[in-house]
Amino acid sequence: FLDASDDSVLTSVYNQKFRQLTKTYYNFGEPIDLAKEGYYSANMVDYKVDLSAYLGKQIKIRIVDNATEDWGLLCVDEFKTYYEDASSIPTNYELMEQF
Repeated sequence: FLDASDDSVLTSVYNQKFRQLTKTYYNFGEPIDLAKEGYYSANMVDYKVDLSAYLGKQIKIRIVDNATEDWGLLCVDEFKTYYEDASSIPTNYELMEQF
């Protein structure tokens, strides 16, 4: 998320449920299906980001794929950028970690 006035980075988030599914993951020597654990490669998850620290600022959204090998992929369905109040935000959205 960028400050629209100067393109400086305010905060960043990432798809927390992404896992590299081209490699096999094991649990006690047995391959496991990460989808059953809630992790997906090209997933679409309803996330929410708390940007209340930036109220009053105009913000740009920049989407970046930093893949350097194999393949990269970006999937975005929609951005909802305004809710009347916090109680309007669906409770099943997952809060994204900011860094």
